[in-house]
Amino acid sequence: GEQGERGRAETNDPELDAESVDVVFLCNAYHHLQNRVDYFKTTSRALKKDGRVVIVDFYNKQMAIGPPPSHTLSREVVLEEMKAAGYKLLKDEDFLSYQYYLEFGLK
Repeated sequence: GEQGERGRAETNDPELDAESVDVVFLCNAYHHLQNRVDYFKTTSRALKKDGRVVIVDFYNKQMAIGPPPSHTLSREVVLEEMKAAGYKLLKDEDFLSYQYYLEFGLK
């Protein structure tokens, strides 16, 4: 069926067609995914050749804003997992006060 006919994607499968996506953007959602390395290996098939994955999530520390550290993942964990899933880091920005911004491309 068409993409628009599908329901919400599950946390273990993005349910995207092959080479159909320019950017996958996750904001404050990465830690909710199950088996993240496998998930992003699957996601890589949906990305176009120059496609990117952008992950914005809260720093893994106690802050005045955002969830407690027990509900977040450090950027180092994200970097390790995305590398294991077959991605390379393209951008690592610090323009947000409470979150990191990581942008990945396919290796």
